[in-house]
Amino acid sequence: MSRRFGCGTGWARGAVALAAVGAPAWAAHAQLDGFTTEEAERAPVSARFVSERSALVAGRINILGVIFDMEPEWHIYWPGQNDTGMPTVISLGLPEGFEAKDTVFPAPHRYVSPGDLLDHVYEGPTLVIVPVFVPTSVTNGDVVTITADAEWLMCREACIPGFAEGLEITLPVVNSPGATSRTEEWDQFRETRKRTARPVGSALGTIETSVDRSGNGATVTISAERARKLAFYPDAGSVEVRELLAAGEAEGDRLSLALGTITEERGTLSGVLEVWGPGDEPPSRVYRIKLPLSEAAEKEGSGAVSPDSDS
Repeated sequence: MSRRFGCGTGWARGAVALAAVGAPAWAAHAQLDGFTTEEAERAPVSARFVSERSALVAGRINILGVIFDMEPEWHIYWPGQNDTGMPTVISLGLPEGFEAKDTVFPAPHRYVSPGDLLDHVYEGPTLVIVPVFVPTSVTNGDVVTITADAEWLMCREACIPGFAEGLEITLPVVNSPGATSRTEEWDQFRETRKRTARPVGSALGTIETSVDRSGNGATVTISAERARKLAFYPDAGSVEVRELLAAGEAEGDRLSLALGTITEERGTLSGVLEVWGPGDEPPSRVYRIKLPLSEAAEKEGSGAVSPDSDS
């Protein structure tokens, strides 16, 4: 699958500098096609490094996150299969003995640009969860600083890369979750978890998959009990879904996905399934699909992990 750098009717050509903490997403710029002078002097997307709790707990996975604040009509990209753009990337700088777990992106939504280009994007304030394990070797009462770098592509009618380098968060370390309290961002973490894919086994109704193989490809049918609408957002490493614009979303309780060539290197259909139920509350639920199709993928097995939640 090819990927184009840009979106919509054009993309910006400019010199972009890494931003210091609190500085605009671009510190220097050349002429930016599609942007007004005022827009070129401020960042339509900015990043903040936050924590779910007021302190870190030794011996546990602690939930941190990066919030991307976006002005109306702007979007950034989910790190899955897209026709354009580039994935949003977050990297951490950790003290010795600390361990970064898998970054958890909430489910995106489909975004169709002129030319029938399909991307999976985020609009509005978006929190990406960054779990961090804190070792027991850290002493109660110690104060530690964790840093984060973020990179994204922000688009409206035109696109430009954005950077945030050296975002910092400084927190004390305690021995018990009871010694922590909720931060101002706790509600946003809670809302983000509603858009975080859960294992299929946790679905309120039955979700089933069937595979019809043909040559080196296959057609996978996903059915969800009592669903009124389904959508599938494939991971970057998933087997390619052909005609994703038309096939990736369907009314009713059944979704049929025609797959590209299945290989040992790309032998699993994986991604996020969004299910809209018969009622309006909640509007939808999201689940992780991981379906091994090649011999190597079947041997490796399948599974899904969701971040722990502190109340």
